Amino acid sequence: MKIPLSILGVLILIGFVNMQSEAVSPQRQLTVDVEQSAMGNKPPAGINDLQTTSLITLKNGLRLVVRERPETRTAALQVWVRVGSRDEREGQLGISHLLAHLILKGTEDLSATELAQKVASLGGQIGGGTSQEYSQYYAEVPATNYREMLKLLVRMVTRPALREEDLAKERQVVLTEIGRLKDIPESYVDELALREVFKGHPMGNPIRGKEDDLKKITRDALIAHYQSHYLPTHMVVVAVGKVKTEEVTGILGEEIGEWGNGRMQERQNEPHSSIFSSFFEYPEQSRLREISLGSILLQQAKILLAIRVMGLQDADRPAMEVLTGMTQLRLFDSIRETHGLAYVVNSDYVPLSDTGIWKIYIEVQGKEENRTRQVLFEELKEIRMVDKGPSLEEEVEEAKDYLKGRLARALETNRDLASYLGERALFNSLESEATYFSKIDSVTLEEVHRVATRYIQETHYNLIVLRPFGLVGKLGFLLKQIF
Repeated sequence: MKIPLSILGVLILIGFVNMQSEAVSPQRQLTVDVEQSAMGNKPPAGINDLQTTSLITLKNGLRLVVRERPETRTAALQVWVRVGSRDEREGQLGISHLLAHLILKGTEDLSATELAQKVASLGGQIGGGTSQEYSQYYAEVPATNYREMLKLLVRMVTRPALREEDLAKERQVVLTEIGRLKDIPESYVDELALREVFKGHPMGNPIRGKEDDLKKITRDALIAHYQSHYLPTHMVVVAVGKVKTEEVTGILGEEIGEWGNGRMQERQNEPHSSIFSSFFEYPEQSRLREISLGSILLQQAKILLAIRVMGLQDADRPAMEVLTGMTQLRLFDSIRETHGLAYVVNSDYVPLSDTGIWKIYIEVQGKEENRTRQVLFEELKEIRMVDKGPSLEEEVEEAKDYLKGRLARALETNRDLASYLGERALFNSLESEATYFSKIDSVTLEEVHRVATRYIQETHYNLIVLRPFGLVGKLGFLLKQIF
């Protein structure tokens, strides 16, 4: 789950930025280690040939991922930082998200207004977001201006102003976000599920934070959090589109090649998962947990079934993805097409660095909630119990095609491709799309059944239901507001 940020209202949304061209001097190249790898294997038949991806490590440990796509007319630029809500202690919940808001408010030499004007003059957009495990800053711009925008983006992240006056404003913005959460039912059930799945573990911390904590966070606390986590070895810079690898490398070497050297050296070689949260064991779950809430504003019930599953590094991750795709296709056919119970039916696997979440989300008319829940549980039980047969083999193959097609479509844009590369590079799981397709193709029915048996158990279920009030509930709600 990622919480998006927008730094300049309507002007700067989720996006990308523009830059000027400039030659790369030999001195800049000297700031870069020789370590560079390329990933350019040919993908399976039916998928367009992929450009080579370069992975470069600066001397200070910062990693750079570049994918040249000269056929496009824009550039997507991103900075990924390995810090999120799982890195926060009680009393400071929400500090990573609040810090991201402040970083988007300007640099040491540019105010928020001046930053907005600069971005607009480049024809670009810029923004950011936070999750349990990372903070991300991104920009999209016409390719002619990507060089200057790249400089602007990295200066924003590495030399933020963190002004006291901006803190007061952005604190109120985040408090408003929290207040509006219940007005966005899809986000609300998602946060409730996160809390239940990781109950008692920092991974379940609310990404936006808690109101009481946010009101107490000081500028000094934000600076300390920044200095502890915004380290070169905890960061990845990504450039995708009509860019040149040598130019991007030279700009990064000049702008931040020496940034961070000598600061918090004892933290530079930490493993990718949070040191703080690694002291906590993930909670064992021994029974189905359910949260049911009512809302006077809803017309449909929102059902979210969440299960804690494996993470990015697990050898069975491709099988987990195929299982998720197979479940998506089966539930769509059963709940929507066969029974006509719901219009929205989604099955998504969200792998994290050392764990993951499998979420099944359904929107249904309130009167059909119980029947939908029954069909959902029956279909999952059947997937778990049946381990062979030609129809099941066919389902697995259809799921593979679905997953490969979905990724191929998603990676058509520079921004989505940059996000795909950046997140995986940040957690040391970078692989080419061709490698991903190959792993998916190699998954067997036996592997899918093994993963299904492991996770499809009612004792592992976390069920969140947000339903519309009935007549009695509406009357009770209105009376409560009056009295």
